[in-house]
Amino acid sequence: SAASDVYKRQLFFILGFFILLELLDRTLRDKIRTERITGGRVLGAFPGAGTLRARRYTRTYQQAAARYLSNAILNYFRPESPNVINVLSTEPGDGKSLITEQLAAHMRETGLAVRVVSWNRDFNPDSKEFLLAHRLGDFARDRSGDTPLADADVVLVEYPPLARCSVPKELLRSAALNLMVVRANRVWKDTDQTLFDKTVALSDETPVMLYLSLIHISEPTRPISI
Repeated sequence: SAASDVYKRQLFFILGFFILLELLDRTLRDKIRTERITGGRVLGAFPGAGTLRARRYTRTYQQAAARYLSNAILNYFRPESPNVINVLSTEPGDGKSLITEQLAAHMRETGLAVRVVSWNRDFNPDSKEFLLAHRLGDFARDRSGDTPLADADVVLVEYPPLARCSVPKELLRSAALNLMVVRANRVWKDTDQTLFDKTVALSDETPVMLYLSLIHISEPTRPISI
């Protein structure tokens, strides 16, 4: 009937609209969407505060996520020490510092000697020493209270956002893993894709893995099963 045909056309229009909306939406959100949009691989996810009901579980979630990430990173370790993990992002505010802090704390609990090198504290990304660096020792210095680089099992290096400063390719290639942290609740732009693709190309054989931060949680369930 005519009414039935009109109903079918309306139904197809609505379905087509939502399919188009999904294809145009470049918000990352979860593992499946992130891998489809970026073409990269997701290693895991780190939870945000979540709903008011779920916030009492946030610390537990974050500790579980740090444990999962630590175990996943062990698969990329090389026989020689220290194993360097570069913590990267394309934009500021993606959560590198919190994730690095939580990861270092868990690794230390397992007995690993961990050194954290941060651009906010330990080196100047605009300096000649960093821009021309071939290895960590060219720009990172041992300081009182820190685990010496030579004695560390793991060195976590937090770099400035790639939109602000490039990382020398020698530093990317000499690492055991390059971990690209990105907020799950933001739109992945063309500039993000360009910076990500450039990092993958410069890293050569060193793996580049994406890691989602600020995953939304609403119920007390495992936050890392993505």
